[in-house]
Amino acid sequence: MKIRITTLVENSLGEHLALKNEHGLSFYIEAGSHKILFDTGQSDSFMYNAEQLKIDLSNLDYVVLSHGHYDHSGGLVPLCEVTRGFRVDIPEAVSLQLRNTGLAETHMSIWVIGLMNPFSRKRGSPINL
Repeated sequence: MKIRITTLVENSLGEHLALKNEHGLSFYIEAGSHKILFDTGQSDSFMYNAEQLKIDLSNLDYVVLSHGHYDHSGGLVPLCEVTRGFRVDIPEAVSLQLRNTGLAETHMSIWVIGLMNPFSRKRGSPINL
């Protein structure tokens, strides 16, 4: 399976001077036919950069949040304002933070995953926000 990883936002600007940078991280991953967003940075800058790079975020399969710090998950709400239909995979601790964001009304599939315990055999379980 072919895997391609594109950095959408990170601390340094790098070679693409037309892109935005910020304290945070966001990767767009194409793994076979799957389209995955890993972290969302701290704002909607990753969406601006995706547009500049001609990456369509409207047909994501998954959004994975590594943890709940603002610089890795702050862009989730702006993303949900423009696109839906993807599954969100989050560590258990982040699920508590999301309860206060108003995302419950989006009816997206949010799964708690065992990222905090890499030896966990649990595949994840859906939660209701």
